[in-house]
Amino acid sequence: MYNRNMPHHSPTITAVVLTYNEASMIVNCLETLQWCDQILIVDSGSTDMTIGLAERAGAKVIKTKEETFAGRRNSALQHMQTDWMIHIDADERVTPALAREIQKTIRNTPHTGFSLRRNNIHYGKWMEHGGWEQDVVERLFRIDAFEQWTGEVHESPHTSGTIGSLQQSLVHLTHRNVVDGLRKSIVWTGIEAELLHAAGHPPVRPRTLFRKTIMELVRRAVF
Repeated sequence: MYNRNMPHHSPTITAVVLTYNEASMIVNCLETLQWCDQILIVDSGSTDMTIGLAERAGAKVIKTKEETFAGRRNSALQHMQTDWMIHIDADERVTPALAREIQKTIRNTPHTGFSLRRNNIHYGKWMEHGGWEQDVVERLFRIDAFEQWTGEVHESPHTSGTIGSLQQSLVHLTHRNVVDGLRKSIVWTGIEAELLHAAGHPPVRPRTLFRKTIMELVRRAVF
């Protein structure tokens, strides 16, 4: 059970990063996490230089065969030796301002978790319109209050206590080029299609596809 009395020492924090063939991104990601007391890499079978680069940067690498993102994040819990944890993806960056805010906030807070605003960078530029410019993710948690991650695709955290919000934003380098964007779309489309089929969703017919396309265009371009 969560103990609301904060520890007398300065709170410590672990950064958790999920990886699979992230050699091109992992070094810069870890450079933005050097303020953390511990860095854990949860790797899903990388065949490039991801593991070696992470270890040289001082991270501890955990290899997992978990198929879901929730399962991969949960597998890191038993390896943590700190008071707090923050989950970061390899294509995300913690700015110095955000790092300072986190360190200051966790010293004295009634909350057991925090949400972060995330600025989404498309093809090297911040997407300022269309609904893609910013989203909110829950990534920072006090470990002794944390329960688990659940969900097949878009995993959700479960923690006792309350969730606060931070002011500084996380940087998300999503869709770095056309090939990368198409690759992500293909992978996620397949996964979500399988989940919809398993849930008994009716077949998508041409009329539905056309209607959804027009609705999305209006929502993104007009509103």
